[in-house]
Amino acid sequence: MAVLDLQGLDKEVARAHGALSRFRAALRAEPEGDARDPLASFRHVAGKTAYEEVRAHPAGAHEQPLRRGLLEWIGALTQARVALETDVAWARSAGAPRGRVLLEIPHETSYREAWRGAVLARDLATRVAWLDAAAELAPALASIAREAGARRVEVKKRLGVDPAGPEDRPGAISDARLREAARELLKRTSELRAWLRREAGEDRGTVTPPSRLAQWIGQSLATDASEGWPARLALRWLDETLPEMSRGVQQRPELPKVAGAASFARALYAFGRAMREGGRNALPFAVAKAPSWADPHRFGFVVGALPMQRVFHRVLLGLGDRAASKQARSLARTSLLEAVWVATRWLLTEPGAPRDLWEEVTHDLFGGPVDARFAGAWPAARGDERPRLEALLSSEALATELVSRFDVDWFKNPRAGQWIRARAGGPARLDPEGDADPVLAASSLASRFEEALG
Repeated sequence: MAVLDLQGLDKEVARAHGALSRFRAALRAEPEGDARDPLASFRHVAGKTAYEEVRAHPAGAHEQPLRRGLLEWIGALTQARVALETDVAWARSAGAPRGRVLLEIPHETSYREAWRGAVLARDLATRVAWLDAAAELAPALASIAREAGARRVEVKKRLGVDPAGPEDRPGAISDARLREAARELLKRTSELRAWLRREAGEDRGTVTPPSRLAQWIGQSLATDASEGWPARLALRWLDETLPEMSRGVQQRPELPKVAGAASFARALYAFGRAMREGGRNALPFAVAKAPSWADPHRFGFVVGALPMQRVFHRVLLGLGDRAASKQARSLARTSLLEAVWVATRWLLTEPGAPRDLWEEVTHDLFGGPVDARFAGAWPAARGDERPRLEALLSSEALATELVSRFDVDWFKNPRAGQWIRARAGGPARLDPEGDADPVLAASSLASRFEEALG
């Protein structure tokens, strides 16, 4: 057997990842554009043969991190290559103007535009109209989603990977244990979420499945926390707000359109993720980066949760105690809804999820039924559901460590920026912070929300 050049394979994996990333960005921008396979010239690092060769390679202790990273990347690139056809089909179907939104002046819309319209709508009736248009188009996407899921499972089986087993890396969590943690988070926050619905008056009058989802979206936007934010959301605001954190960040995040204070929290999430993902790193690509990478999301959740704290509104937005407390509570509600959505998305998009699970879980999440036409199409699998959930469950431990090291205003501390930059220069795979039990972490996270919203 020929000796493998792991360093050479690492360079090819990096090139393949770059080609795939550019293709996906172009597909999002122009679904009907060029759909030629970006991995056609990278079959040597995106197929079963490459995976088996690396797995059989007798790596020494110093090569194990690179070998493990290459296995992850080759497996992920193989899945991407096999699923490419369904990715293109989804993007084109979601972007095609095949539906109608019944506004004051009805017009054609696409599935993607309808969801965007629902988020940006200024009143409940308009939001319901956009959601109805999205629901009309959803069944056509459900069959594409099923095919994509089946292809992902088949690739894992062909590579000899148990689709329901833990990943081959330190601290990996089995699907069964992660599922238990997701359900624990939903169960432990059920009464709190019901109370918030009553507080918002959502139990008054007739509540229909479309209006129930529309109200949930509206509640998550934190439109009642409007003080102190800039007139527009721009990268300059992030740089000026968190100068110690932005120093040395090479990757610039995409920012959402403003739809309430929650948009600024989501921008902070994207910024925190970029802090970890875009650091300077001299390690091999497959050691420095990972296809299923929790740590950037972990930093995203920690930075994105800063508006839950009164100190953020006082120190960075210049608000008084009363306004700071009011806004922090509103953004805590947004963070709660985002957390349970992360758990729900993973439950509903994991390969092999039962079809009847959709109705059960969405009923729990939204406090009643929502439009059944969304079943199977929404939420759509993006491929990062597992690392997001793992990151969410361990984000509290990271936040605690930052406060312990650098105090409650760590986001203003130059030493915290240095610590984060050092971590960003390390390997992708790190031991989980704090208690590695995901169910206990879910319970602790629920308690944190109870304290913030009680």
